[in-house]
Amino acid sequence: MTLLMSSAVSGNPFRIGNEDYLTVEEFHVLVKTLPLAHAPDIKWHYGNIGYVLLAILIDEVSGKTLRERLLTTMFKEP
Repeated sequence: MTLLMSSAVSGNPFRIGNEDYLTVEEFHVLVKTLPLAHAPDIKWHYGNIGYVLLAILIDEVSGKTLRERLLTTMFKEP
């Protein structure tokens, strides 16, 4: 649901221009406090939170940052 943007998480935890960054722990605390716009899986609601959570998951599972994983898999030199 989160990557399909139907999780209903509302609000925008990202600062305009991303002038500063949140740690993973700060992001977890923030996401837990965001209200739902409606019941999950009812309708589409734009947000980038799912992609940030996916990046965190990739970091945890692979032991590498999303950037490192992409550079060594999708964007590696032939």
